[in-house]
Amino acid sequence: MEKVHIIEYQEKYNTEVRHLLYTTLRYVGLPKDCMTPKRDADLDNIGEIYQGRGRFWLAIEGEKLIGMTAILEDNHETAKLRRMFVLPSYHGTGLGQLLLSTALKFAREQKYVKIILDTHETLGRARRFYEKKGFNKTHQEGRIVHYELYL
Repeated sequence: MEKVHIIEYQEKYNTEVRHLLYTTLRYVGLPKDCMTPKRDADLDNIGEIYQGRGRFWLAIEGEKLIGMTAILEDNHETAKLRRMFVLPSYHGTGLGQLLLSTALKFAREQKYVKIILDTHETLGRARRFYEKKGFNKTHQEGRIVHYELYL
């Protein structure tokens, strides 16, 4: 792996953000009903939605987008970890940890008390990653598993 830079979202990567998302979801075999324009509406206006106490980061190697993550304000004390994706060929390289560390550092700086996230029950690798990093499962709604981490 070449030198990876974590940068805040730049509009020039918008098409690549969607490509990374759908490439990763197809790779892990997520059902097609999880890949809908409505569910991904935030990607239409990343710069506006992830501002203030939120951010959207990109992991860039050379000029290639290889990972991403985001923090979105839920309420004054709680932030949502969103859009945590790494290209499958970079799984196991520490890139996920680097992205998560970036998001958690920002969340602490913003004085959030808790981080929440949800993921699909079929994403075992992601669920194990979050659990290993201290996230606790709070509940499950259908096939969506919810987690939280107190900072």
